[in-house]
Amino acid sequence: MEIEEFFESYNVQLEDVKKQLLRQHSHVLVQGSAGSGKTTLLKARSAYLIECEQMEADQIWNIARDGKSAKQLTREFRHFYDGVAMPHFIDLHALAYKIIKMDHEAKGISVWPAYRNVKSFVKKICKDMFALSLTNDKLDEVLYQIAHCKNMLMSESQIDKVQMEGMNFPAIYKMYEKNRKTKQFYDMDDVLVEALCILRSDQDVLEGCHQAISCLQVDDAQEISFAGHMLLRSVCGDHAQLFALADKSASCKKVSCAFPEALDTLDTAYPGLQNYTLETNYRNAKMIQEIMNKFSHETRVCASEEDGEVKFKGFSNLDRVYSYAYETVSADMMQEHVFLYRNEEMALPLIDMFMEKEVAFYCSKSLKNLLKDTLIADMVGFIRLLSNAHDLDAFIQVQDHFHLDIPQRVFPEVAQCMQLQDMDIYQALMDSSLRAVSKKKLAGRMEKIRLAAMKDTLGMISFVLKEFNYRNYLDKHQANEKHPALLALYTMAERYPEPKDFVMHMQRIADFNSMDLANVKICSIEESMGQEYDNVYVLDCMNSLFPKTGVYDEYERSLFYIAMSRALKHLEFFTFKKASLVKMELSGFLFEIYQQPEENQPVRDTSMDSQPKKVRLSDLKRGKKIVHATLGLGRIMKISDGMMHVQFANELKTLNAKLCIQNDLIDLP
Repeated sequence: MEIEEFFESYNVQLEDVKKQLLRQHSHVLVQGSAGSGKTTLLKARSAYLIECEQMEADQIWNIARDGKSAKQLTREFRHFYDGVAMPHFIDLHALAYKIIKMDHEAKGISVWPAYRNVKSFVKKICKDMFALSLTNDKLDEVLYQIAHCKNMLMSESQIDKVQMEGMNFPAIYKMYEKNRKTKQFYDMDDVLVEALCILRSDQDVLEGCHQAISCLQVDDAQEISFAGHMLLRSVCGDHAQLFALADKSASCKKVSCAFPEALDTLDTAYPGLQNYTLETNYRNAKMIQEIMNKFSHETRVCASEEDGEVKFKGFSNLDRVYSYAYETVSADMMQEHVFLYRNEEMALPLIDMFMEKEVAFYCSKSLKNLLKDTLIADMVGFIRLLSNAHDLDAFIQVQDHFHLDIPQRVFPEVAQCMQLQDMDIYQALMDSSLRAVSKKKLAGRMEKIRLAAMKDTLGMISFVLKEFNYRNYLDKHQANEKHPALLALYTMAERYPEPKDFVMHMQRIADFNSMDLANVKICSIEESMGQEYDNVYVLDCMNSLFPKTGVYDEYERSLFYIAMSRALKHLEFFTFKKASLVKMELSGFLFEIYQQPEENQPVRDTSMDSQPKKVRLSDLKRGKKIVHATLGLGRIMKISDGMMHVQFANELKTLNAKLCIQNDLIDLP
């Protein structure tokens, strides 16, 4: 088939540079921005090679960023090029696993299973063998470091030099490897390393790969790790052609252990490599491309004629964000609505609201594991215990924070006392063989614990943070009051002030049904890579949430760019002033994309500005919010005889109202 006939038969519309790339036979690296048509080019080139150059479909291997993307590419190729023989669409880990199976089956060796998620396995090792109760964020850091060591092909001496605050990482790594090998399984990083070792040591397997692959096309090449690049080089050999497509501004380095730096020196590994750049964005509407250019300090060209819409939505509190999300979805259930989050905890109240309102939605099932996160599980356990002093399972879950050093032999005694003598947990502990010093500690807390049972859900959370020194525990794990898990818990606590309702809804979230074909989707920014949606809403555009670290952190900036680039026509950023009593600040990223030119800034006449009004005693009423000079934002719970009881974020304070006014210590927000 001639190329013009190919274009006409399959309605292929490409600009001149892409037509040239179809016929390029040397190694090629194509770098292009989001929406520049890189993936479209990959599919078109596969079909062109099969139809016009008579290349065997089995000889063309297309490497996608992950298994989900590979399946999607397969569906799209079948749709656009119906009747063309199907080439391979596979992710690199799956290709590596095929190499392992080829080698092991030839040698009669059993093939270990490969697991994509080893989070719970690592968490158990840290807890059981190193007495480390890791928050979700800290656990992710450990997992990333393990993956980084493997993907960078580190030696044992190099791993021994890796340091992580608050733990002995080399010891954790070695214990993980020992237990993994005992259990006989691979993680995804092992698969790459093992396949690479096989290709380097077994000439038969290497030659088998060379015979099976004539063209290796790599989509999202910026996501390939160092070990992945080494594997690709071995697979290509001297005969196969590499055709790589990449967007370095959209690399999820901390998810895939990507090594985009390799693209800068790709010509040394692949002699004769040709570099091409695609500048035009065919995906996003004009306004969306404009803010992407502002953020990336680039001047990408937008091909769309549609203006599109970008909104910055601000709300008084976090729960209003979720209410607005529901209102938006319910106004038009037929449209596609996609809610992207940087922090998975921020999705929990949204999932709860959609479940309560019976909205069909898609959400990654991995979010169910989030409820096992130490911080969330502990807080739900505490509230279960405070609201029901007979809940032994809840006490066992949080007993470490009581610091009573309870031996395991005591719990059967406690259970028996509770059953036979109708005692609650605390009475049963006092009647058990627990050491006297531990009983004394427990007795000192008994009254406060029983009083806490009368509090609402938010009051119980504040009680735990203060009385159980849980705040110190959070500090140790570098988690402050703006930690996304706490913000989600505060929101759920205000939504369900009755502790039993709170517990029921938190446990119910674990049973959400994800509908793959639903128009409403809740997903992480990383998960949205390679996708495009009509309407995109970014949930957590606040400092300390997004970016989690510094504004100029490369990974955070990359994620923000990816989030914007997913929207075809409509993009909204959600912000909120506070979550419960915790004040929040806008993400620095928003200021970058919403800066007005100075000549367009309105000039404000300050001559008529009035002085701020002084707070009067008559302004202070029950339920009124105040801002204290040192204690921050609080709510007046009770006021009588000139004394007011104010609930601040972490504590309840009794203040003299007149003295506060006289000394300018309080103001109205």
